[in-house]
Amino acid sequence: MRKFLTVLCAVGALAGFVYLYAFTDYSDGERVGTIIKFSNKGTLFKTNEGVAQLIGNMNKNEWEFSVPSAQIAEHVKEAARTAKPVVLQYAERRMRLPWLGDTRYYITGVKQAAQ
Repeated sequence: MRKFLTVLCAVGALAGFVYLYAFTDYSDGERVGTIIKFSNKGTLFKTNEGVAQLIGNMNKNEWEFSVPSAQIAEHVKEAARTAKPVVLQYAERRMRLPWLGDTRYYITGVKQAAQ
């Protein structure tokens, strides 16, 4: 019985660690840019992927992101069609989850950028 409880505690601790590592946000924030590419791709898992041309960033001009929500994907598509700057609200995860997208950056909201 003691062995069983030890194994059960070890499995529970491992499951808790995996959950915290994979399914909680590492950071969140906003980036401002123009959507230059947006597509739905994947073989096993179809995911929405995009690229934004960042405004005011001297180090890296392009930023790749994933959009797990179909409702938010429509807003990103509209922003790509109009080519107007938008504020992309995102959450970063420690690891990439294949059924949510190809990147660790998941868009949680889209707003029009102030002109």
